[in-house]
Amino acid sequence: MPFSLLVVLYFVISVIEIFENSISKKVLAAIALFPAFFLTAFRDYTVGNDTVTYLICYERIAHINSLFEALSYDRMETGYVALSYYFSHIGLSFYQFQFIIAFFIYFSLYLFLVRYSKNIGISCLMFLTLRYMLGPMVVVRMYIVVAILLYSVPYIQLRKFPHFLFLVVLATFFHKTALLFLPLYPLSIVKWSKEKILVATCASAIIAFLGKTFFLYVTSKVGIYENYLDGAYFATTGKTSVIVRLAIDSILAMFVLYTEWLYKKQFDVQNIIEKNRISIQQINHTAILCILCLDIIGLSNSIMGRISGYFTFSWLIIVPMVFSQIKNKASSFVLFVPFAVFLIAYFETILVLRQDWYNVIPYHFYFGSIF
Repeated sequence: MPFSLLVVLYFVISVIEIFENSISKKVLAAIALFPAFFLTAFRDYTVGNDTVTYLICYERIAHINSLFEALSYDRMETGYVALSYYFSHIGLSFYQFQFIIAFFIYFSLYLFLVRYSKNIGISCLMFLTLRYMLGPMVVVRMYIVVAILLYSVPYIQLRKFPHFLFLVVLATFFHKTALLFLPLYPLSIVKWSKEKILVATCASAIIAFLGKTFFLYVTSKVGIYENYLDGAYFATTGKTSVIVRLAIDSILAMFVLYTEWLYKKQFDVQNIIEKNRISIQQINHTAILCILCLDIIGLSNSIMGRISGYFTFSWLIIVPMVFSQIKNKASSFVLFVPFAVFLIAYFETILVLRQDWYNVIPYHFYFGSIF
């Protein structure tokens, strides 16, 4: 029920922004993101597949007397363990810690959308219906990484690699796979041709075909995540989520490319304005290619599908940008309605038929001693 109400809220905000763009983005972003933050921060430990695991981890770390001893807890990365140790030892409960983490994630997203989104409502509608909003309730460490990486995007634009590198390295303290975000910087400088895109796609398909053999070689060389090879992350058989993710991302990519082709002149003007730095459109295109390649590789290794989440900020920015380039507001609205209906139908179908994917239904609040 709360997710369906959010769908309605985001649809209304999207339509308002299509016809009236003078409303403060800061106000709209606050209105749109606060309910999502509230649901994340005040969820019970029964909401989210991994929440109970994080609860157990937090309570175990709370009983460890030394930070160095706590850092030897190899179930979680050092950054997350250090945060858990600090907040638990100043007397905060798990639910208070959960509140702080949720605030950091959503405040980071708020700043990012205010800076880049051309339509806050569409960005938030996609954030919800593409199920990214459920991530902070399930894969918390990975969404701490996402929140940190959002701050690195402006440094790609400004060509400030040391700043970008610092933030990526910082993110690795919460999940080592954040290192896979590093190629976005050099790849965003590349002028992508059809031939280069074909090569990247074929390479991804070859890696997917090699499957476990390829990842066994890689993990043996770097010495991390070798346990994933024998776990559920490689058991993609019967996991429709892997195929669905690739299908949805492919549909979105075709939608973006087609509409950009229709309104090519407007996007050319945008690129001219940003000629002295890497345009956000170029970064988005590169990120989308990364998403599709990781989705293809994910056909043999479902953990890669999670890693593609590091690049999904591109959908939240480039799709609203597409709609903003349509100067005729009525035409923009006519195009938006079937687009929104498609996303909403997809989201509601997943919630009904695949509740086990995230375990956020039934949703239960926790209103104990947060403050």
